[in-house]
Amino acid sequence: MNAGQDPLIFNTKAPHPGELEYNRICPHLNGTTADIAPGYTVRLYCDMHSAAESWDRRCIDGLSSAEECAELCEARDYCHASFWKKAEGTCWLAHTRKLANKPKSGYVLMVPLEQSEVDLETCRAGKQECENDKAQLETELEELKEKLELCQSNDDVPDAVLSNYHLFCPEKIRQPITVAGNEVPAILRSWLVHTLAKPHSPQPNFPTFRQCLQEC
Repeated sequence: MNAGQDPLIFNTKAPHPGELEYNRICPHLNGTTADIAPGYTVRLYCDMHSAAESWDRRCIDGLSSAEECAELCEARDYCHASFWKKAEGTCWLAHTRKLANKPKSGYVLMVPLEQSEVDLETCRAGKQECENDKAQLETELEELKEKLELCQSNDDVPDAVLSNYHLFCPEKIRQPITVAGNEVPAILRSWLVHTLAKPHSPQPNFPTFRQCLQEC
């Protein structure tokens, strides 16, 4: 080692491929599902492997990902679960879906879902998509209601006020305007339209909204 080299940097080792694959999945994908092949979906469990008595005593190495390990399991009738070992980057196949009695650090267990579980996951995903669409439609509905209310109120607005109002609406109804260095929100402009249009309110003495707001 040269005198100018930092010993901490010099001794740093690159992560093992098995560790890189483990870190790609754990911990943020723990408990999620992954589609390995058509009709074959697995649930990922971090720091867990199959019950000790249920898996092959010979590992499979040379694989590049945990998904490849699950594919090997899917191709074997006797395999009911598979797991990836972080320390070696090896694949292990198990004869049961049963989990070990306690967590084991450094493993990624992949357990195939039963068809009913697959259907449930699909249903949940569809439900969430529907809820997202519903929220978006409710937002759009509220916006349309506001526009409708403003349009219906135009019948009672004097022509002079309405003329200035149309300088901003409908295209700019939600955009603020700047008056004397200050932003005036669209909601205030809307309030001004309704207020100035009321019979008991003082009639505007200003030719434009901007001049009115500057005076304010």
